[in-house]
Amino acid sequence: MRKVLAKALKWDYITDSLVIKIPSLKQVISLPEEDLTLYYPSKRNFKDIPYSALDLLNSSTFYLYETELAHFSYREVMLEEYNCIKLGEILEAKVISMTNRAAFLRYKTLTLRCTVIETTNSYIKSIKEYFKVGDCIQVKVISKDDSTYFIECSFKACCPDTIDDYKIGQIVTGKVTGPVETKDGYFIELSPTVLGIMDADFPIEYGKFVVCRVRSKKDVGLKLAFYSWPSKTP
Repeated sequence: MRKVLAKALKWDYITDSLVIKIPSLKQVISLPEEDLTLYYPSKRNFKDIPYSALDLLNSSTFYLYETELAHFSYREVMLEEYNCIKLGEILEAKVISMTNRAAFLRYKTLTLRCTVIETTNSYIKSIKEYFKVGDCIQVKVISKDDSTYFIECSFKACCPDTIDDYKIGQIVTGKVTGPVETKDGYFIELSPTVLGIMDADFPIEYGKFVVCRVRSKKDVGLKLAFYSWPSKTP
């Protein structure tokens, strides 16, 4: 197989294919939707165009593989990049869409998924509280499925914080993520991997930042005391 340079021209809604031009061969061809994704479903946007096609339309040029005479494939390029991804590798990817429970990320030609469980140890109602479309974040590859070419990744695995990094008496700033079951305190997220509980008998808006003092340390988290409101929101 050889690589050839191509340019995306438009998305054909009638045939569900991407119209491209190959300058070196002076050809205009169409790539079917199934050649633009490694797994189904590929459509995740209001225009009903695969994200890979949108990426190519926004690119100046890109490479295809000529798999046989006059037959070209973008999927082969994606497979090559998939096979280069290693478990445990840290990647910088862009958030392209979200549901309440997961964020879908774009890395080169590939789509990754980061679930809410792999985002933070805190309870959050929606991953949209954490990210927004367009954010570029670092994630760690935690699994690859070679039958579906699906890649799962973790945001919190890139956070080095542990409970051992905090000292009793230390002043810390965290975000209120919700009330404890007894309604006399709040869960405070200090980092994606470290959670604390702050006693409080006054209402605090969820998502608000507070300054706390570390009172004690337990296996499941930190015991915190309210110290002050932050002078600036982190």
